[in-house]
Amino acid sequence: MRRDRARVSVVTFAAGVYRLGERMKRNRARRTGQVIVLAMAAAITVQAVDAAAHPLPPRPAGRPGEWASDDDYPVAALRDNAEGLVRFELTVGADGVPTQCEVRTSSGNAALDQGTCQLMLQRARFLPATNAKGVAVIGSYTNTVRWQMPDDGKFSVPLPGQVRLEYDVAADGTISNCKLTSSGELGEYLVKDEEANRCANLGPYARQTDKAGKPVNRHVVQTEINVVTNVP
Repeated sequence: MRRDRARVSVVTFAAGVYRLGERMKRNRARRTGQVIVLAMAAAITVQAVDAAAHPLPPRPAGRPGEWASDDDYPVAALRDNAEGLVRFELTVGADGVPTQCEVRTSSGNAALDQGTCQLMLQRARFLPATNAKGVAVIGSYTNTVRWQMPDDGKFSVPLPGQVRLEYDVAADGTISNCKLTSSGELGEYLVKDEEANRCANLGPYARQTDKAGKPVNRHVVQTEINVVTNVP
């Protein structure tokens, strides 16, 4: 079995925060690895939540990037040099605790698929979904874990490219016209249903007003740009 480093990435977006390539500083006798959280910085400040106005999906309580760490690469997958993306869906109870995990897109390796769901059920916690009256209800949450074997025990630089999330926020806080565009290798890294997932997890936003207290509509653009160039 190779004694180099494996990488685990949980892909997610969180308004107001930008973290890329955060390394989990853990030491272990056999292996260490890396956790990457991809996030986007919001173009406006999120104000107080008016949760009773609209139904809301489950929202992570804490950082999804901490749900899988460098120590979690399944031993069987390491032995087989297996890697890949696992797209999962959690059923989240009204108490914010996941009750069921299903693999929506398999990595092609049973150990990685099973390991993903085990970790999510153990560690993922949420602010529960709510109905239009603000009452906690059962909901669902989807995300992706990327399991990647190392290249000679070294980490790669961030993937070059751009991801742009664009949407409108009405004066009453309603979100509409949400669209995700991407380019470069970073865009190729994202799975095809990322737009639906990220748009569903936006907000909620409070009623929007200008400095004079007058209701206003807002257009929000969240952008992540990685520029990677070769130098002499």
